[in-house]
Amino acid sequence: MYKVLHAFIWLLAWLPLWVHYLFADLLFPIVYLVVRYRRKVVRKNLQHAFPDKSLSEIRRLERQFYRYLLDSFVETFYAMHMSDAEIKRRFTCTGIADVENAALQHGGSIVMLGHCVNWEWMATFGIYFQDKRTRLFTIYKALRNKSMDKLLFQIRGHKGNINVERKHLLRVITNNRKTGTPAVYGMISDQTPTGGNIHYWTNFLSQDTPMFTGAETLARKYGMPVFYAHLTRRKRGYYHCTFMPITEQPEQLPPFCITEKYARLLESNILENPAYWLWSHKRWKYKR
Repeated sequence: MYKVLHAFIWLLAWLPLWVHYLFADLLFPIVYLVVRYRRKVVRKNLQHAFPDKSLSEIRRLERQFYRYLLDSFVETFYAMHMSDAEIKRRFTCTGIADVENAALQHGGSIVMLGHCVNWEWMATFGIYFQDKRTRLFTIYKALRNKSMDKLLFQIRGHKGNINVERKHLLRVITNNRKTGTPAVYGMISDQTPTGGNIHYWTNFLSQDTPMFTGAETLARKYGMPVFYAHLTRRKRGYYHCTFMPITEQPEQLPPFCITEKYARLLESNILENPAYWLWSHKRWKYKR
């Protein structure tokens, strides 16, 4: 099954990006009106996050979200054949030198981001590193669908970054520090922690929200500077990432300060254009 899926996507990915967007436009009424993919979840999340918005405003945001969701879907697969030159044209960065220098000076740095704007193309930003010793490690949780998981694993690693499943991260960090490998760890931290792993709550998008604290724990343990990846969409198919420093000395901050700063930066990023966040996940499963 995987070989068939990979061959199909591999061939499809060679098509020009405007053709991919045509597919996305054609899929919109099917996904939104016919299949109604997670419509109830999206509507509920938007209404809770924006209690002051009218139903017509919520519906407008909802439609914008589904259109962008399909754009990001086709962009993910299109990335299979993107050259370094095309990536640098479509995905520009500011502050990448600070992230790399922090990794060189401290043995590692952490980049925190959310499922906001084009998070999948973030797996390519290692092409901007100037020192060839610096490696990008992207942290992920394996999907239940093995074929799709294997496909995304290959797509995310096609520019030399190393995918690390979350449960293996400590071992990888320990090994990198032993071998003196400068490492940048990209960590998406806006998922919902399991009930037994909730250590910090904050008000996020108008509601009590439990936050992942793993990135902060690792930063404090190993003294790694932390950055936030602020993503913006310039126009269809073109993005910019600004790496914003959260802290250079994590061990000197009070507990959960890094997590709280991340929450505020992510919330601000989302509110710039709410349609670009992944509203289709059940993010508020637990009550304080």
